[in-house]
Amino acid sequence: MNIINAKICNPGLDDSVRKGLLNPYKWLSRRERVGELYSACLMNYSGRSYSKAKFLKGLYGSFGHGATWNNSSGNPYVYGAVFNFDFTPDGSALVAATERRSILVLDPLTHKIHQVNTAAHQDCVNVVKFLDNKLFATCSDDRSVKIWDLRRMDKEAQTLTGHSNWVKNIECIGGKLLTSGFDGNIIMWDYNECTTNGEVPHKVLFQTRNLMRTALSPDQSKLIMSTSSGYIMVVHDFDINTIADDLKGFKVSW
Repeated sequence: MNIINAKICNPGLDDSVRKGLLNPYKWLSRRERVGELYSACLMNYSGRSYSKAKFLKGLYGSFGHGATWNNSSGNPYVYGAVFNFDFTPDGSALVAATERRSILVLDPLTHKIHQVNTAAHQDCVNVVKFLDNKLFATCSDDRSVKIWDLRRMDKEAQTLTGHSNWVKNIECIGGKLLTSGFDGNIIMWDYNECTTNGEVPHKVLFQTRNLMRTALSPDQSKLIMSTSSGYIMVVHDFDINTIADDLKGFKVSW
């Protein structure tokens, strides 16, 4: 790992820019200018020295929210808290998972709800994960994982059952789902296949006690696990097809 010491220069954002919402084109222009100034400082083209905190304050101090969605019914308990959300890969839709068993499909441009399923699960919906621009998966404290199609939100396309406790994470890798829950299981699902009795083939890749959350690194080369006892385990060179054999017989000490 290379560590670079660099001087951070003043991005030069004025007070009028910091105070209000920005025109997106002006903001983009200033963002590019700030990037140029920052790069110049890294290459020592500028002799002026400023703190990193001041640089970041100038960069992010001008940000403001574009819109706020609120429940139009006036009753904040209809859907409960928003536990998770995810965009379609093309950014055309936003799906939110809520505390009170619901999933909401919103338009990111108009900020309006397009579709709602108020009985998506039998308990709170914990995670939304898009598989492509139409299909997405959800998991719940009802111990199930469901696959949905944006074109038909009245009923799930598939229900995946295999966890024996709350399901808290979903990852998508290589056309397969990777889920984990409080039962300590990390399960792989081949959602493109189906058995003769209509079930989705699945396999427990790893099991450990006290499992809380799992995540894949952005390049999907590492699997990270955290536990209720305060440990974090990182599996390097992660391969979903060999991980079960790679960790076979491995005993954790937490």
